Amino acid sequence: MCASGLLVAFGVVVRPVPAIILGVAALAARGRAEPLPTHVTPWAPTGGVVEPGRVRLEYGLVAHVSAAAGVAPGLELRVAAGAPIAPLQLFAAEVALRGQLVRAGPLRVTVGAQAAAAWLDGATGRRHGGELTVGLHGPRGHVAWSRRRYLGGAAPVEVDVATASIDLGPVRAAAAVGWVPAPSTGCPRAPRARGDLRCLATTAPAPAHALALGVQFHGGRVTGSAGLALVLRRELPPVPLPYLVVSVPLRP
Repeated sequence: MCASGLLVAFGVVVRPVPAIILGVAALAARGRAEPLPTHVTPWAPTGGVVEPGRVRLEYGLVAHVSAAAGVAPGLELRVAAGAPIAPLQLFAAEVALRGQLVRAGPLRVTVGAQAAAAWLDGATGRRHGGELTVGLHGPRGHVAWSRRRYLGGAAPVEVDVATASIDLGPVRAAAAVGWVPAPSTGCPRAPRARGDLRCLATTAPAPAHALALGVQFHGGRVTGSAGLALVLRRELPPVPLPYLVVSVPLRP
């Protein structure tokens, strides 16, 4: 992801109505536990990849679509695009290639490379970077840690994310925490600088930390996740953000 893509991932504002939440709960109650997916949330990888020959389409509220394909054993190609932050004229597109270097017993080591572009109020920005995820996967749960580094802007951006889950039977409970050190770009805080994506992290109320707690469910061919995220923004009170992501296999 680019720096703005990071804002997209950590700042997604979704407001699912109670009927959606009740529908998810009913689906989870009828279904079986969801096998550990590749991500707890779109910004929180577990170290897994899509199996070869399979393609999954994912939709996340408000308007964010991604597709992931297993192109070879241990190798995944993922593309994403959308405008998930309703109050902002922010649009982003990303392509990522992720490969599982180690799959030995419970140990998973996955590396990836990303390239992304974003548009904000007519201004454009591009970023590229890499990702390393190390995880321990067991039959009843997992823990994982991920480090990402993005280049191409005024200053590199580093992101740390930790995830964990436990199988509860009908659903899988999952949690994620991410933190982003505030970059020192020296960008001015003038209002017109807010349209410069290179300065977005320092001139806009960009989130510095994010927490997520929810469940992953499986009903028929549909899988998904729903829960509540908490975004901690500089100089602003914590913002609770419900989220819902639905995944459908195009090639099972």
